[in-house]
Amino acid sequence: MSGEVKIYNEKIQPTTLKAGEEIRYSTSKEVVSPITEPTPNISAYKDKLVIFDNTTLQNAADVLNSLYDEKIKIENDALKNCVINATFHNEKLKT
Repeated sequence: MSGEVKIYNEKIQPTTLKAGEEIRYSTSKEVVSPITEPTPNISAYKDKLVIFDNTTLQNAADVLNSLYDEKIKIENDALKNCVINATFHNEKLKT
């Protein structure tokens, strides 16, 4: 990956991100902070590699919904906080 992106709005100072860098923006506090722990699925949209490592089922569903433009819904609230470990590479979702 290469390149850089400048992020700003009328309430925060401009921040320049280089390839591979991540930030978190708090809308309630209007604060930008760097993310020091790598996000394993940051490039999943590009390479279709998704890694769930002690991830809640709800979080996994959110990632898959975003990546595949699906509407996976967990109706049983008790299952939402169950933790999974899985790796998917270029998988197709069956509906």
